[in-house]
Amino acid sequence: MKFKALLLSAASLAVGSSLSIGQIMWTDWSSHTIGNPGSASGVMGGVGVSYLGEVLSQTQTGGVGGTNYYNPPAPYLSATIPNLPSHNDIITLAQGPSTGNVLTL
Repeated sequence: MKFKALLLSAASLAVGSSLSIGQIMWTDWSSHTIGNPGSASGVMGGVGVSYLGEVLSQTQTGGVGGTNYYNPPAPYLSATIPNLPSHNDIITLAQGPSTGNVLTL
C-alpha cells in the first residue's frame, strides 16, 4: 500500500508540473430568489447552472450594476486563476446553519 501511495504521489508531481491553467469559466447568474432555501440560475460556458440553498439579499444577478466585489482584483487573481468574472454577479451566503446547498450543472 505504501508503494502505491508513493507511486501516485510521484505521478501527481510529474503531471502537476507540466500542466498550465487556461481561462476560468465563471457562471453568468441571470436570476435569483432570496431565501433559505433560495435559488439562482445562470449559464457557464453554454451549460445551464442552477443553485438551491441559502441566498441572502446582497446577491447580485443579471450582470448589470451593483457592487463590483472583484475590484481590486488582487485577492482573486493568482497563478491558477488568471481571469476575473466579466460581470458583478455574486450569490451571497451566511456563516450559519442552512438547509444545505446544491449546485447542479
